[in-house]
Amino acid sequence: IRSLRSQRAKAAGLAYIKPEPDPGNMTRFQGQIGQTFAFHVTGRADSTVYGTGVYTYDSTLAVAAVHTGVLKAGETAIIHVQMVASPPSFTASTQNGVTSSAWSAYPSAYRILGKGPATP
Repeated sequence: IRSLRSQRAKAAGLAYIKPEPDPGNMTRFQGQIGQTFAFHVTGRADSTVYGTGVYTYDSTLAVAAVHTGVLKAGETAIIHVQMVASPPSFTASTQNGVTSSAWSAYPSAYRILGKGPATP
C-alpha cells in the first residue's frame, strides 16, 4: 500500500471555491494575477486559443480546457483556473484534437489547474 485516501477526499491542492458560470474567456479577470477561480465549463474544440499550458487571457476557456486535457469536448465539469503573469511568448501546439496558436507577450494569462470538487 502506497497511501490511503478517502474516496470523498478533495483533489490535492484544489480546495472548494464556489463555481461561477463559464465566462467565455478570462478577460474580466486579467488584473487578478495569482488568483484562482472555479467555473462550470463544457469543453469545446471549435474556437481559437493562444498558448500551451498557459493561455492569453482572451483565449476561449472551454477550448483551452480541452487543449490541456482537463475536459473532453462535450464534457461538463467544474475547473479551477489561475491568472498568471504573461510569459515572453505563447507556444503553439496540437493537443487533444485542438490546435493552439502562438502569440507574443500579453498583459496577463491563465492556466488551468484541473477539475475541482463540486461541493464543499
